[in-house]
Amino acid sequence: MMRLAWIVPALGLLIFSPPSVAQVDDTSKALEEIVVSAQRREQSLVDVPIAITALSGDFLEQQQVFTAEQLSLYTPSLHIFAEAVNTEFYTIRGVGRANEDLGSDSGVAMFINDVYVARQGAANLVLFDVERAEILRGPQGSLWGKNATGGAINVVTRKPDDKVGGYLGVDLAEYGTLNLRAAANAPISERVNGRLAFVSRERDGMYTNLTTGESGNNINSQAFRGTLTFDVSDSTEVLFTADWARSEQYGVLKSVIADVPGTPYILKDFFTVTFPMQESDLRSSRSGIHGAQGVDQHGVNLTINHQMESMDFTSISGYRTEESHHSEDNDRAAERSGDLWSTQESSSFSQEFRLTSNTDAALSWTAGLYWFHENGDRDQSRYSNFFGPGGLVGPGSPETQDSTTTFLQALTTDSYAIFGQADYRLSDRWTATLGGRYTEETKDYDISAFAVANQPGGSDYSLFIPDGAYTASDKKTWSEFTPKVSFQFALTDEVNTYASYSEGFKSGGYNGSPDNAAGVVPFNPEQAETIEVGLKGRFFDNTMSANLAYFMTDFTDMQLQGFDPVTGSPITNNAAASEISGIEIELSGLIGEGFRYNIGGSWLDHQFTRYAIEVFDPTIQGGPPFRLVNKRGDRIGIIPEYNYHIGLGYEWHLANNGLLSFGVDLSGTDETITVFNTLWSNAYDVVDVRLAWDSGKNWNAALWVRNLTDEEYYRGGGPVPDVNDTISRVGLLSDPRIFGVSLGINFGD
Repeated sequence: MMRLAWIVPALGLLIFSPPSVAQVDDTSKALEEIVVSAQRREQSLVDVPIAITALSGDFLEQQQVFTAEQLSLYTPSLHIFAEAVNTEFYTIRGVGRANEDLGSDSGVAMFINDVYVARQGAANLVLFDVERAEILRGPQGSLWGKNATGGAINVVTRKPDDKVGGYLGVDLAEYGTLNLRAAANAPISERVNGRLAFVSRERDGMYTNLTTGESGNNINSQAFRGTLTFDVSDSTEVLFTADWARSEQYGVLKSVIADVPGTPYILKDFFTVTFPMQESDLRSSRSGIHGAQGVDQHGVNLTINHQMESMDFTSISGYRTEESHHSEDNDRAAERSGDLWSTQESSSFSQEFRLTSNTDAALSWTAGLYWFHENGDRDQSRYSNFFGPGGLVGPGSPETQDSTTTFLQALTTDSYAIFGQADYRLSDRWTATLGGRYTEETKDYDISAFAVANQPGGSDYSLFIPDGAYTASDKKTWSEFTPKVSFQFALTDEVNTYASYSEGFKSGGYNGSPDNAAGVVPFNPEQAETIEVGLKGRFFDNTMSANLAYFMTDFTDMQLQGFDPVTGSPITNNAAASEISGIEIELSGLIGEGFRYNIGGSWLDHQFTRYAIEVFDPTIQGGPPFRLVNKRGDRIGIIPEYNYHIGLGYEWHLANNGLLSFGVDLSGTDETITVFNTLWSNAYDVVDVRLAWDSGKNWNAALWVRNLTDEEYYRGGGPVPDVNDTISRVGLLSDPRIFGVSLGINFGD
């Protein structure tokens, strides 16, 4: 039974801080209009026939949303799990996962100021000095391009203006938490304005490595952004932004979790170690190597906006780079049996030219050209030292592997697109939209694989490349047309309904660790076709906003990661199709003088319509230890059936324009399963509390508690090297209850 059953009576007890989707105008005691750019032009949220969550920068700062992953807490159908750099899972409405190879892309497209962020590790970017974050749910192929089968996330940062001002802020909390943030804005000349912003996060490691005695999983990240605006003329504006971010973590430790605590830990070389599978302290590990991970990224963005008599011209030039590293003990035991590590570099350039109508005619339109180029390199290695009596992959095969296998990958991608969309007002109430995008993409892939013995004079046999070292190359071009059509009907001036059909596709790609040169073959793009109906509006004298959506998605040629039936190496192929449907709801508003509420959630129904998978089975004799399982009708892995966010809040107005507010957040997500129907992550409900004071002039302060009930949960996990992985898994445990205080000062105009 869903854990939501107790939420209804809790509504009367919860108090929440200001709503995320709608802001409140304190002067009129009504909701302000929310403006978004989801259709590449600024429009009221109510007028856009797309399911969108818009989170303001003030809300993100107040809720201490520092990374893209945390957007999941406040967005229906969004699920992001980031346990290691470049192994992140992004899904919207169950669509979007990717494997950890350089040759694979995410199906949730991430943008910063309309510039595409290519790599998953860089996409989980540091959020700071943000104007708003827009999460577009459902395929966005016509205007946002490839890799938006699940949807798109666009982070819009704050722009300079002609006023002198800025802010300083600090968060102090348990576990050595120290967060600093600052921004300064000033006019440089009559036509030039500038803005600088900075953030720093530090926190001690919350995990303990019981093998080395060291702490791990600390936070150490910094980011900087500089922005200039040039008013070249009354009709031309130029925006230049440069940003840099670095995140380093010492210790990559995870919890070994067993359904029956005390279960013996049995490694795949078939010996039992001297400690239980699950430790008494869940935030501990016995990893033989401590591990580390980090990512450096920087980017520049040059945007030119030129207004003409009947249309606007926009040019967006973006350049982004990423350098990352990751090392981790894969077997979670002091005995060094299986380690993995990787380094990755990527640089990309994108150029978009766009024309947008700017008249109030019945026909409005957008048309454009797009080019994307990326070069990437990845060095991925696996240290292995294990023994399999009778043969690692069956009788006659070697019984021992004591070697390190390396896969060197190189990828070049070029993508070109032409796109357009038109809205036509059929009458005062009816509007029709027709859009489409044609994309042609080429990937040029090179790989070199080899193994070296871990001991001098030892064997370099590798289970991952049983035929020995190889090099291979391949090149593939795909082309796709992704249409969109929708009809919108205005019930009133403040309430709109819509029905839409849209398509999106995720790029094809290559497996990063095939076991021989013959395995260097591409997998094809995956497609999503979605029908959606929705209602958006403001009600009760503009004191409540509601966004409701129902969708049905036909998901074909799914890129799913499985295992080679001979070697057990991870591979990705287009082996599956599925159907996903769901309901999403977002409500926010104001009751009386100071009571505010914000409720959002989603429920998904999903199943495979075609999928068969090889499952490891050590009981099979005389052949590879795998059996074929037909998963038609099964739930799709790593997709929660529901997630929700509830909040209520109250504000007291003080003398001299001061404000005191008290609030509580309640967020939760259903459990998820693996593709093998074993548990991936547990269900959870988390409560956050905040008491804030604002002087009405310069100063502000807040006391807060994160995870008030000290809920233990993990948002994802992989298998443990155990013969029976149906009762165990590896999970990155959530943060415990943390008490903290925030102080801030605003200065200038």
